[in-house]
Amino acid sequence: MTMFRSIVQEWGFELPIGNILDRAMIKYIDFLLATTSGKAVAERFHGKLATPFGKTKLSAYALAAMVESAVLSEELMQGFDQETAVVVVARLTSYKMEMEESFDATRWIDRNLIRLCSKFGDYRKDDPSSFSLNPSFSLFPQFMFNLRRSQFVQVFNDSPDETAYFRMMLNRESITNATVMIQPSLISYSFNSLPSPTLLDVASVLADRILLLDSYFSVGFFHGMTIAQWRNNGYQH
Repeated sequence: MTMFRSIVQEWGFELPIGNILDRAMIKYIDFLLATTSGKAVAERFHGKLATPFGKTKLSAYALAAMVESAVLSEELMQGFDQETAVVVVARLTSYKMEMEESFDATRWIDRNLIRLCSKFGDYRKDDPSSFSLNPSFSLFPQFMFNLRRSQFVQVFNDSPDETAYFRMMLNRESITNATVMIQPSLISYSFNSLPSPTLLDVASVLADRILLLDSYFSVGFFHGMTIAQWRNNGYQH
């Protein structure tokens, strides 16, 4: 941890006293978000870490900076990971809400989404219908929309303990689980097709469907009118 702290400070970060690993990670994420395209120039460091079992292990660190490059911008678009990106934004938003008293989370999310769309979207000025995004970014606006409505941003009806718990789980869980926290998964079951993901939309509510909603913290079921009648008549037995 001491070497990790010294390396990060050499790159100009100011780490607060406390949970160094999490804060350093978020500072590094903030650095990455500030750069949107270009060539990665990295510096590598190594050091030795002592384990609780008396052994010494060699550790390696890599810190990178980004420089503008139109050629590599296309490579960035093709390799853009939408799930990871929205989880990074969610974690950074939670951190800023905790540390900055006057931080407006919704406005900050909207502003960054607009910046991304203006940089990577294709459009004609004053013609909203002409706007289109690269398929690598196609789900990102939807993720950001659900992040704005999630318990990580809308904390009005949650106690401080609940908010702290949600943020802790967001930072500790994997990208897959954290994505489900932000945008719940909805699975549709019917007699005419195999179970399949469906949109979080009222159009998914049909009489002959069973819907399973997984938001990580809770699971909900919906029975369509036809399915509910069959259930009441005991057809499942």
